[in-house]
Amino acid sequence: VEFIVYLLQKYVDNFSSPYKATFGEVHFMLFFAACINALQSVLLAVLASRESEKTWVQTEHLDIHNYALIRLQYKEVTEKLKAMEGDVESSEEEDKHAQEPWYVELSSKKLWRGLKQRVKYPALKRKHEILLLQIRYHELRVHFIKANNLPKKFVVSDYLKRSEIQVFKKL
Repeated sequence: VEFIVYLLQKYVDNFSSPYKATFGEVHFMLFFAACINALQSVLLAVLASRESEKTWVQTEHLDIHNYALIRLQYKEVTEKLKAMEGDVESSEEEDKHAQEPWYVELSSKKLWRGLKQRVKYPALKRKHEILLLQIRYHELRVHFIKANNLPKKFVVSDYLKRSEIQVFKKL
């Protein structure tokens, strides 16, 4: 780009230096924006891989006995939240809620209820979310293993980390 500006200055008579100065400033700002973008991408990749490493690997190492305890804890925490809110729901409806896809959570009623619970009972709501994450991860892991005819000992977290690295390399 600078070469084109040099050629214009050399061979075009009415090409003035203010245009060159303005072009240089714009060129520098674009370069600066590209550097900031690259820095943000690297930072995002590092933070995301750290968080996924922590979440996926820890959740992967839960055995079936711990999973059953987590399901019980989840039901207890859900019942506590509902009792505090004065909302009574059957255990069958709770199981349905635990198996609902993530986008169902975006309905306005559930969204506002979740925000209200997060403000009123932050520790209990955080525990509820952690337990729900572990339950959903385990169920998705089992579904993935069955759907692809993989051995039960298959480590899904390693597969997910390799997939994540491939995505970050494309960025």
